[in-house]
Amino acid sequence: MRPPAPDRPPLAPRLPAGLTPLDASPAHDLTWEDAEVTGDLTAHRGDELDVSACRLRGGRLAGAAVERVRMTDVVLEGCDLAGVVLGGASLARVDLRDCRLVDVRFLACRLDGANLRMVTGQHVAFEDCSLAGADLGGAALARARFFDCDLTGVERPGADLGGARLHGSTVDSVSGAGARRGVIIDSGQMVPISLLALAALGIRIDDDRGAGESEADRSHP
Repeated sequence: MRPPAPDRPPLAPRLPAGLTPLDASPAHDLTWEDAEVTGDLTAHRGDELDVSACRLRGGRLAGAAVERVRMTDVVLEGCDLAGVVLGGASLARVDLRDCRLVDVRFLACRLDGANLRMVTGQHVAFEDCSLAGADLGGAALARARFFDCDLTGVERPGADLGGARLHGSTVDSVSGAGARRGVIIDSGQMVPISLLALAALGIRIDDDRGAGESEADRSHP
């Protein structure tokens, strides 16, 4: 089992002081570095997208599908990600700001410590992804699907995950007030959730009926 993620907020992307303007298009190389990226990749199909130390501002990636994605020190700001399919993605120190997620699937992605605060999405699915230590504070992802995901240490204060399906995912260390309120789990997740509920009520399980009794108690039934 993967060890718990460190108890700290996600690290912010590290961007250089000067970014080179880049107008992206499907005809260009999709390896970007130290750039301020704009452009239209709507419905693009590709094998690989490698982005480091970049800001993607107002980019259109609606309906794009890329088999392998790697992003390090990246800010996506005001981007249209409707219908995006990101396969085998690895994201480190990535911020999504004011981005639109509609009909988006993340498949086998590493999103450890990702900053997804205030992200709004509809029909969003995370499948076989690691979101250990991710920050979902204030995110609106009602009825999202988190299937077979590592949610260890996920922070979700103020997030709306009502009706989200967490089947097969770790659910016993998600933090934040009401962290699991309104979500849907499978039968195999009942025990860890029940134990958390009992602990929150101060209920302790102990099968030893005599534990804690004094000699006087035992001599006077």
